[in-house]
Order: sequence, then C-alpha cells, then structure tokens
Amino acid sequence: TELPYPAKDLGTLQAVVRTAFNARRKTLRKALGGLVTVEQLQALGINDGLRPENLSLADYVSIADLLTAEKSSEQCGVQGAKGIAGDVSGDSHD
Repeated sequence: TELPYPAKDLGTLQAVVRTAFNARRKTLRKALGGLVTVEQLQALGINDGLRPENLSLADYVSIADLLTAEKSSEQCGVQGAKGIAGDVSGDSHD
C-alpha cells in the first residue's frame, strides 16, 4: 500500500510528530523549537504560531523531509572532512 504522503525517513517523521504532540497546547515555535527554526517553518509555508493539532500530515512530512535532508548533508560534510583530514595527516600506508 502506498502512503498518501510518503516520507523520506519514517523514523524522523515519527520523532517530529511525537515531539510536536508532547507539547500539544504550545505553538509549533515552542513545540518544535529544538528541531526546526521559525525560518525553516516559514520556508515550508507553515505558520509557526499554529498548534501541532492544526497541521496536516503533509506538513509533518515536509518538516521530517527537511530534517532528513539536513541530516544527510551534515553526514556527507563530516565524511568529506574526515577524508580531507586523513589525507593531510601525513599517514602513509605505502
């Protein structure tokens, strides 16, 4: 069965939804403040003054996909930095 709004990473989607609904009577700005910035929410077209129960599934998938993309780019950056550091360190395995 195909999901109506497939997320890139279901674990991230679960974490976003759980975090939001743990602070359900707060605004998204407060509930998701540790995960996303106000600017990121606005870039996704999501009003940071809404409460978690006012978002659609598509909104939650958008937030989760943004976080997944950021996590992927950070991991690539770290791996790239390690590769460069390894080359500069002078360690030779010849």
